[in-house]
Amino acid sequence: FQGQEFLEDEWFRDDVPLDWERAEQFRDIVRLGRDLIHLRRDVDGVSRGLRGDGFEVLHLDDEARAVAWERRSGDEAAVVVINASAEARDITTGMPSAGPWAVRFNSDAATYSALFAGHETHDVEAVDEPLDDQPASGTVSVGAYTLVVLTPA
Repeated sequence: FQGQEFLEDEWFRDDVPLDWERAEQFRDIVRLGRDLIHLRRDVDGVSRGLRGDGFEVLHLDDEARAVAWERRSGDEAAVVVINASAEARDITTGMPSAGPWAVRFNSDAATYSALFAGHETHDVEAVDEPLDDQPASGTVSVGAYTLVVLTPA
């Protein structure tokens, strides 16, 4: 909502202007929001799958607090993996296809905040081993409370 991209700490009221100085103070968090928007809009031409309306849950593990889903636009896919637990973990999920998948976004990257853990999530080589009703599978190392976006490399 208005101001959330720079951690506005007041209730929204239309008679009180936003504190735009916070945008500079929290410029790294602003960058996180901008990077997500760029991916969603496929500004760099690497995430067309996020523009589509195709959606399928690939993996759901309530106990581990992990979920993965695919967004699809035609033949283009993107995979989003979330670790909602307090510990980093390797999440093995079904993948739409075998081959290399590049990490396009990692919400735990230290570039978004010095307070973040900076857990490194590496590109994934999905293998021809069906899992979760998908033709391939791959393991993604995901930081605590982190969202990762992958697209075919």
